[in-house]
Parts: sequence; structure tokens; C-alpha cells
Amino acid sequence: GFSEGCFAEEEEVLVRNSVEVTPLLVDKTAIPRDIFKETLHVKNLTENKISVYAKVHNLDPVGGVQEFKTRALDDKQRSLASWISIQRSGIELEPGAEFDVPLDIKVNYNAVPGTYYALVSLTNTPNLDQQEELTDVSQKKGRLVIVEVKADTKERAQLNKFLSDQEFYLEGPIKFSADIENVGNINVGLSKGVSIYDARGVRIATLDLPEDTVLPVEKS
Repeated sequence: GFSEGCFAEEEEVLVRNSVEVTPLLVDKTAIPRDIFKETLHVKNLTENKISVYAKVHNLDPVGGVQEFKTRALDDKQRSLASWISIQRSGIELEPGAEFDVPLDIKVNYNAVPGTYYALVSLTNTPNLDQQEELTDVSQKKGRLVIVEVKADTKERAQLNKFLSDQEFYLEGPIKFSADIENVGNINVGLSKGVSIYDARGVRIATLDLPEDTVLPVEKS
């Protein structure tokens, strides 16, 4: 897992590499389609002009850094790295200079619920081959991004029609029918009753409805 000790180690590595980056962690809870606009603050701690380049990789808490692929639809549904936009061109910093790097997270419309990790790393080299880049990232020269995607559940039912054989009843039994539509995206259970009022607005009876389940885009 990830611990404060790990972040402290990252900070020491970054200082030794003459760059300070904050915050240590970007942690978000989201549903599909959410958009977050964050910022990484980068500071040059040296007396020399330097250039740094940002790179993003998916991170597996168990397996470590993963190769970044964007072509497969399945990757986009589960790849935090593909949801992150950050300046990839070189950032030039004068001695002691500071710079805010915009970091946008756009959760995929079809994101699968779960917790996802990515590492935003900074390097002095603009173009590394895949193996060199993964080795560089594995040295934890970056900041951790965590996004927990929750299911976008909507529990909602609407009563489209409520009909009876006649407008007024002098005595029972009272016959009626109801048209209920599930306009959400999860199953809706029907377990409520129907209240009956007299002409003065006084409730005179409550009838239990039979328990039922209405599926999304289904009527009962």
C-alpha cells in the first residue's frame, strides 16, 4: 500500500533532483463524467535554469507502474492515466522560480466503478523509450493521483397514470390501476401503499400495493 513514509521518501528524491512539487497527493471520489481541475506547484530549488517534463502512468498498488496504452476501449474505462491531461512540453524554470502546472482529470463516461491510481512524474529528459521511462517512474519521482469511481446510480420512479373505474364511489370495493415507470438506472422496489381521501380531503383508507420490482426503462 501507500504510506506517508513513501511520500516522505518521494520528497527527498525530488529535493535531491532540485525540484519541489506540491501537493504530495491528489485524492478524489467521483462518478463517471466528473471533471476535476487541479494544480501541481513546481519550484526550482537550484541556482541554475532547468527544464522539467511531466509524464503520467497508471499505477497498480500490487504490481507497480504499468505501461500506458490508450487505444483499447477497455483501457479508457479503467485507465486513470488516460483521464489525466497535463502539460507535456518542457517547463523552463529560472533559479528559484515557481510554476503552477494545470492537471485536469476527466473521468471517462463509461468508467468502471473502482479505485484507480496514477503517478505523475517529472523528469529532465523529454524523450525516453518505454523501458527507460518506466525505470525512471519506478524511482517515485512524482506525485500520486487516486480516484475512486462510484457507480452513478439513480433510483427514481414516476407515476404516469392512476385510473379508476369511476370518479366517485359511495361504497367499496374500489377498483383502480396504476402505471409506474422506472426512470432511473437501477431496480426500484414497490412496497408503498395508496391512500384514499374523501371529498373533504380527509384520508379514509390506505391500501397496500403488492410488492414488485420495476427494472430500468420498464413500466409496472
